[in-house]
Amino acid sequence: MLTQLKSGITRVCHLLTEYRSAPRRHYNVALTISWRDNRGKIVQAVARCIDISDSGALIEYNQAVAKFSPIRICANEGSLVKTGKVCYCHPAGSAYQIGVEFCDAL
Repeated sequence: MLTQLKSGITRVCHLLTEYRSAPRRHYNVALTISWRDNRGKIVQAVARCIDISDSGALIEYNQAVAKFSPIRICANEGSLVKTGKVCYCHPAGSAYQIGVEFCDAL
């Protein structure tokens, strides 16, 4: 019973802190990301999209990307192209999880 209570509290806390206007969808595809590093050089790399919504995406990449960096993502041979900004970048094991808010959602 205690396990069920903890699980229920966790779900309620998640619902209370989830402020997205659009639901997230699991995406799990490779995509190309590009941004400017701290020296102004454009960096292009392959990352993995974990989930996506109309307002943003969660991306996993093997290096940190600075918060507030403008970023462009491109998937499915160019059929999905979005621009946005990095809202957060947190270590997650040997990679980083990068939260992106799309510009057209701002």
